[in-house]
Amino acid sequence: MSSTPKVKFPLLQAISYLAAFGSVASLGAVFSGHHLLFDLISHFRVQYIVLLVPALIIAVYARKTISLLLISLALAVHGYAVGFSMLPLSANVGNRADFVELKVLSANLLRANTNYDAQLEFIDSVEPDILAFQEYTQAWHQVLSTQLTGIM
Repeated sequence: MSSTPKVKFPLLQAISYLAAFGSVASLGAVFSGHHLLFDLISHFRVQYIVLLVPALIIAVYARKTISLLLISLALAVHGYAVGFSMLPLSANVGNRADFVELKVLSANLLRANTNYDAQLEFIDSVEPDILAFQEYTQAWHQVLSTQLTGIM
């Protein structure tokens, strides 16, 4: 009986074990709705995929079956999540009777910025339904509340 000898590369074996551990840790992203820590790790699914593909190749070469299975599981879960996040919600949303299109403007006003006219012109050009400002100061409030009557 002849069997294929296992590849003896300690570095590759260590990488495959580390990748398997990282894969299991990254699967905590599935529980992102339950705890802040899991939510934080759920934002890196694309990076997990990029790192796990070479790790999968290393696990195949090092013949580490458990690592291969764990890495494959993590790739499947993250690939599913990334794939479905890129699909459109529905092709005919705009044709529904209850569909309402909103324009949202989010702007960082910058505390030190005093170029009020440029920001007002930009707001007028966009004609937003919803405004959101960052670094909104008292000076900006005075200008915007007088110039954007009917909006604020």
